[in-house]
Amino acid sequence: MNDTQSTTNQTAKNAPGRDQTGRFAKGNRGGPGNPFARKVAELRRMLVNSVTPEDIGKVARVLVEQAMDGDVASAKLLFQYTLGKPDTVADPDYVDVDDWKLLVQSCCRAEEMGRIMTGVPVDMATKLTSIAWPGIIEANLSGPLGKGIAQLDRRDEKAAKGKKSVPSAECSSRTAVERMVFGDGSGKAPSANGDNGAGHSERR
Repeated sequence: MNDTQSTTNQTAKNAPGRDQTGRFAKGNRGGPGNPFARKVAELRRMLVNSVTPEDIGKVARVLVEQAMDGDVASAKLLFQYTLGKPDTVADPDYVDVDDWKLLVQSCCRAEEMGRIMTGVPVDMATKLTSIAWPGIIEANLSGPLGKGIAQLDRRDEKAAKGKKSVPSAECSSRTAVERMVFGDGSGKAPSANGDNGAGHSERR
């Protein structure tokens, strides 16, 4: 083994979430997970909706009969989904410690309860935001944009009547509308309030 391989192996052993041999330790989350989790969840929902409780009962009865006939694989599957995998044997020297950890994990601070009671459930917040967000964005855009377009129309009407000069207020309004829609070339994103992405300090 060369020096490079030795250094790589030592780095893997010292990485967080790994044991002394460099393998993933218990509780390690591993990789980034499933990038298609939303799609998998949708497919799982369709599968669950296509199965009835009667179907599950019939399959379970067949599995029980096969296990009783001596099919070890069926018996193992039956036990795994009814009894679950056997837990690791508790160390008797750590019984009191484990009990104390359970008490600590079962406790929450009173102020945390107050924060939850005055908050909004995540599912409700998601639904309300999904409904209200498009309307708020449309209102923030349509107001300034509609006002600016109306000012441009009035300017065009005056220009069509033969007026050579255009009031400075209407010219500035056209500039503001153009900045809001097309940007000013500075790289800042156009803003609904016409400031073209200016910060607090710039607006003041």
